[in-house]
Amino acid sequence: TTATVDRRVTGHYGDATKAKVIAELQVKSGNNWIAYGTWVDTQNDYEAYVYETKAVKKGNTYRVKATYTVWEGSASENLIVFSDEITA
Repeated sequence: TTATVDRRVTGHYGDATKAKVIAELQVKSGNNWIAYGTWVDTQNDYEAYVYETKAVKKGNTYRVKATYTVWEGSASENLIVFSDEITA
């Protein structure tokens, strides 16, 4: 059984000078979420993209934490988003 992590951040074309996405696949352990895989893409452009596949254990519950950052010169904007929980 595999999980596919597919996350993209897109800034304003012509304005954004750098883009970064950190995608963390997390597995639930009791009441806690533990990092199971982390991928980063940083581009000196308006867009960054992560597409990765990882083996997961059937019966475990997973989610993705995505951290998006876009820069316009020295100014940046940051957003953290969690996916729905999925049981493999």
